[in-house]
Amino acid sequence: MDFGNLFQTTYTTEKFTFFKSSMPPASTPPTFDVEILSSPSAATDFDKTGEVVWPVSVLLAQFLLSYAGLRARIEDSEPTSPLRILELGSGVGLPSAAVLEYYAGFKNRISLRASDGHEAFITTGEGEAGILSRNLEKYEQNAKAIPLLWGKTQDVLNALPSYDVLFAADVVQWPAVVEPLAMTVHALLHPGKGAEPKKRPVMYLGIVERDDGALKQKFFALLCSYGFSEARQIKYEEYLPRVEGEEGGSDEAAAFTFPAKGAEFGGRICMIYEIELIDFDMVPVLLEAGVTDKLLSSGHEQTMTLPCVNASFS
Repeated sequence: MDFGNLFQTTYTTEKFTFFKSSMPPASTPPTFDVEILSSPSAATDFDKTGEVVWPVSVLLAQFLLSYAGLRARIEDSEPTSPLRILELGSGVGLPSAAVLEYYAGFKNRISLRASDGHEAFITTGEGEAGILSRNLEKYEQNAKAIPLLWGKTQDVLNALPSYDVLFAADVVQWPAVVEPLAMTVHALLHPGKGAEPKKRPVMYLGIVERDDGALKQKFFALLCSYGFSEARQIKYEEYLPRVEGEEGGSDEAAAFTFPAKGAEFGGRICMIYEIELIDFDMVPVLLEAGVTDKLLSSGHEQTMTLPCVNASFS
């Protein structure tokens, strides 16, 4: 009996529906569909979680389509100098695909990379396109899937030059890699010492508010120490349509319409944060001459696995 394919993931085409605009309030807001391949399971194994589209990724995608700040950056870019965008920990890449599909009319003003530390999402062991690459194939003119393990210097160097916009969903949940993640964000958004970009490089981050927020605050504090602004929690009203006649009261989320599949399980809250790089004097650690890989946070050096199957230690 051949067991070769017994544990291989089966992908199916999944449709996600987004609102075209968060304004004005409407009982039936205009919508927009995006289809991608994903796993129908709900695996939480560290090497499988990226094959599933989680609610916070849907919410982040909706934010990217509706947020006026990102639209302004895209509209202000030029074909000779397109807006450089990178998704971290992309998994199957729904937010990236949504941006590319929605802003198709501006495709010559966008250069997007979707990345993941699990190299099989980019290219399989048989040399075939991985799930992330497959989901970006039709946008290949201005998009590409790339391997990027947080804290791995060669991956960071391969991903350069620097980006104008980074976004990621639910990546701040592993204490062992929060420090390498912050270092990677700094290296990829830093425009170079003395540079004066037209707009500040920015990261948009989708967070599931699971606990007391200590890990999230540690990540934000690390970014502040590297020259980033305080994290701004973006209000729902900036990117979601308001429910007519609903004020929300103590439950702010109840006053807004979430995209289908964009509400967290068990009543947990998802929020989007905006963090800008405002001080360019500090050279990113991962770009210093002779630096070695920084794959684990301080105090976690004995961790045996990372949230990417190719980053296991023995």
